[in-house]
Amino acid sequence: MAKEEDNKEAEGSEEEGSKGGKLKLIIIGIAALVLIGASVGLTLFLTGSGNDDEVADQGEVESTPKAIYFALNPEFRSSYVVNGRQRLFQIALTLVTRDPTVVDAFSKHGPALRNRVVIALSDRSFDSLQRLDGREELRASLLAGIQEILKAEIDKPGVEAVLFTQFVMQ
Repeated sequence: MAKEEDNKEAEGSEEEGSKGGKLKLIIIGIAALVLIGASVGLTLFLTGSGNDDEVADQGEVESTPKAIYFALNPEFRSSYVVNGRQRLFQIALTLVTRDPTVVDAFSKHGPALRNRVVIALSDRSFDSLQRLDGREELRASLLAGIQEILKAEIDKPGVEAVLFTQFVMQ
């Protein structure tokens, strides 16, 4: 009889232990859900999601045409003599527009555009191209020159940026 009572007590303590374990899992699950909810709420608050002004701004951005990139191929290569040594220079350019009709003008007037780039490169010293301000000056000069050619040929500047996609100096 004593054995039966011991078995009943052992079964009762196992049931209480399993109930306690389930209760701990439920509490941990609820705590995890609360933390996840707080994290999502904080993220939405900090990013400003749900702000009507931003939704209106996003609508305006979406109505802006996407950028179209046109690479001037092949790359431009040049050599400079610096302190009696020959130095090599290679640059690859990409033009940015948002007007698909301008891309046709890039192809059609490619020789004039490439000529403008070659002239701009020959007008620069190797030392100036090594400095950031010299590169930026070259980029601005190329943009103005290419816009000038397109304005004369298609009555609009057509290009909004000139990008250096490769700039190697040796």
